[in-house]
Amino acid sequence: MMELGGYWSYYSLWFLKAGEGRRAIVVEPDPAHLAVGKANAALNGLQPEFLSGFVGQASSPSQMFQTEESGVIELPALTVSQIMADHEIDVLDILHCDTQGAETNVLGSCAELLRNGRIRWVFVSTHALQITGDPLTHQRCLALLRDAGATIEAEHDVHESFSGDGLIVARFGPAPEGWAAVALSHNRYSESLFRNPIYDLAARLNGFSTDEAETLVTILYETLLLRRPDPAGLRAYADMLQKSADMGTIIQYFLYSGEFRLGAKKFLAHYNIEATAAAQGELAPYTVPCGPLVSSGFRFTLTAEGPLGPRGSTLLVPADRVLLPAVFAQAAWQPDSIEFSIEFILEKMEEGKRYILLDIGANIGLVTRQLLYRTRSVETCLCVEPDEQNFAALSFNLGQFGEVEKRLFNHALGKTDGELEFYRDNENVGNYSLNFDAMRNRPFGVSRVRVLDANKWFRDEVPADGAILWKSDTQGSDEMIVAQTPWAVWNRVDCAIIELWRIAKQSFDVEAFRARIESFPHRAIGRNSPVSTEDVMAYLAGTDWEHNDLYLWR
Repeated sequence: MMELGGYWSYYSLWFLKAGEGRRAIVVEPDPAHLAVGKANAALNGLQPEFLSGFVGQASSPSQMFQTEESGVIELPALTVSQIMADHEIDVLDILHCDTQGAETNVLGSCAELLRNGRIRWVFVSTHALQITGDPLTHQRCLALLRDAGATIEAEHDVHESFSGDGLIVARFGPAPEGWAAVALSHNRYSESLFRNPIYDLAARLNGFSTDEAETLVTILYETLLLRRPDPAGLRAYADMLQKSADMGTIIQYFLYSGEFRLGAKKFLAHYNIEATAAAQGELAPYTVPCGPLVSSGFRFTLTAEGPLGPRGSTLLVPADRVLLPAVFAQAAWQPDSIEFSIEFILEKMEEGKRYILLDIGANIGLVTRQLLYRTRSVETCLCVEPDEQNFAALSFNLGQFGEVEKRLFNHALGKTDGELEFYRDNENVGNYSLNFDAMRNRPFGVSRVRVLDANKWFRDEVPADGAILWKSDTQGSDEMIVAQTPWAVWNRVDCAIIELWRIAKQSFDVEAFRARIESFPHRAIGRNSPVSTEDVMAYLAGTDWEHNDLYLWR
């Protein structure tokens, strides 16, 4: 038996006590919980094998992991297949999974083992939307098991439970002799530990949960009125936002309020707007379709030529506390560092040559827009951005370049096709990531996004001919994407700018990444002197949240 999320090791100890000649492996990430399990084993005179780590879709020797009681610690990421191989287990009789929200990923990683008959029974504890971020976790687990050939012997979802967890018991292969199905009791949704999900549906149909609405209104107060919200105003605007889901109207209330007009000079001085002629343009709230809701932001009209376009051109910026004030103040985003990157690309481009621009992690398209404004040598640009709101702004901001073939993709790139949790910084639309550690000490929310196999995406979507300009900035997934890039595509990259961020991140093929970096004769981190491939790998070994751009050219 293998117990994932062992805590007090109850099920493994029960299994060992019930018969001779049995083995049990307990996997637990939290050291405090692991100690409880070991103590219980000692009390019962039993010796399950304990592993410190967490189980996911891919293995890694070290990743940062948020535990329940011991904080964020560094742990190995394990897979069921790896554990079976390491412990010489050909067939696993029982897989018990209670991983507090990771159950879908765990079962997905076991699909081949299940189809090949290498796991006989699966016990899954499924969890609520409030834990997993997905209202269909139980249903997805059922579908994964059935697709792999399971017979479902017993199941109830979270809201039919008397304990707060859903349950699935799945069998692979013939039933034991004399087997009879187990009778289950079912709770009523109205009496479940977690509230009836119809309330969450109602909140989503209204546009925003209470917490989301209050967070957005607080951002407007602090960004536009330069103060914390008063309780009455916060409640009133948050309630209005929940009922209407119309961010644009709420922004207009702020912009046309007497307080904003009286404080206009203070607002301009705070963001140093008067010192920047290019930023003294029209500022208007704007909404565009975005899934079932709307993408709200500010539409700027430039009154002077600048890095982002000529006088009279417009751009859309979502409402946040970082990107919006910076663009409003300077009519540019990080003008010094971005200008350096643009000049780097322009310097490496050959006259008369036609290029394909890859912008992976395009955000709202400001870097691509700035490059397209400076050169007419880009024939096609492919932009990948998983966030719906940023994608809507990206589409708007690149709309003026009619002569360029623009192919925009609203998904993330990963190791396989599927869905993954997506972490969104509540204050900075530029800090959205598939990596939990990107939210270190940050207020954030969690959603799910579609992910496509990066290797397949490159083969299917990148034109077969043409030199490539590469820019990637994915908040921690760049190394994995580079490692997944087919050589037929990578060898056509003339120059590349790749963000290196020293955070805990998903595992990647280190040797494949190293080989691709080594294939470039010239490398530099930031504006520093040339570096070796080993210098790059050494830089990536840190986890201090420091980041810089890697420049590659031939």
